[in-house]
Amino acid sequence: MDMEKLPRVVGQNCARIRREHRVTQSELASHARRVGLRWNNSKVADFESGRTEKISLADVAALALALDNAIGAGPGPAVVWRADGTAARRKRPRVRLADLVQFDGFVSLTDDFAPTGDALAAFFSGRPWELGSGDTAETDADRLLSPAPGVLGKRYRMRVSDVEDMRRRSDVAERRVCQRLGIGADTLLGLSWRLWHGRTFGEERDRRAGANPALRAAVSRELRAELEKELTRGDH
Repeated sequence: MDMEKLPRVVGQNCARIRREHRVTQSELASHARRVGLRWNNSKVADFESGRTEKISLADVAALALALDNAIGAGPGPAVVWRADGTAARRKRPRVRLADLVQFDGFVSLTDDFAPTGDALAAFFSGRPWELGSGDTAETDADRLLSPAPGVLGKRYRMRVSDVEDMRRRSDVAERRVCQRLGIGADTLLGLSWRLWHGRTFGEERDRRAGANPALRAAVSRELRAELEKELTRGDH
C-alpha cells in the first residue's frame, strides 16, 4: 500500500470535501480565520496541494470545524417547510475528524509509526479498535532492529543497524585485511563483531596501540593472527 504523511492526507481530504460541497478556498479561509487559523486563500491552496510540511492536532480539529461551518453556511435555506406548514431544519452532512484522515494506505504520523488510514479513522471516530497484523507499515526503525540478512544475522546475531553502523566505521584498514587474508568484507565484519565486541579492525588496533603509533604494526599482526585462528574453526 501507499504511504503519505499526515499533512498531505488531511490536505487531500480537505480539498475533496470542500469541492463536493461547492465551498471555495476563499470561503474556507474566511471560516478558518473565525476559528483561530491564520489562513488566507494562498494558505488553503498550499495546504490542499501538500506543500504544508507539518500540522498539529489542534490545527486538524480547527480545520474540521471551519470546513463544517463553511458547508453549513452554503447556499440553500436553513429551514425547509413541509406541506403541512411545519418547519424542519435543513439536513446536511457534518465534517468529522475521521473524515480528514481517511486514506487507502498507510499514514505516517512519526518517523517510526504509520498506521493504516482505516485504523486512524476508526480511532478519531471513537470506535473500538486495535492495531492488528498489517495495520502498520514497516518503518525505518523496524528495519534497523530486524536481523541482518544472511550469515550476519543467523550466525553472528547481528541486526541491520549493527551491520550498517560497522560498515560506516570501516575504512582502508579493513579493506587491506580482507585482501591479505583473502576474505570478504562481510566475513571480516562478522568476525570483528564476535571477537572485538562490535569494534572494527582499525578501532581495535587503535584501542590496543593507544597513543603509541609505533605499536600499530605489531598490534595489526596480533589481530590478523586472531582472525586467522577464528577462521580455522570452520564455521564461516
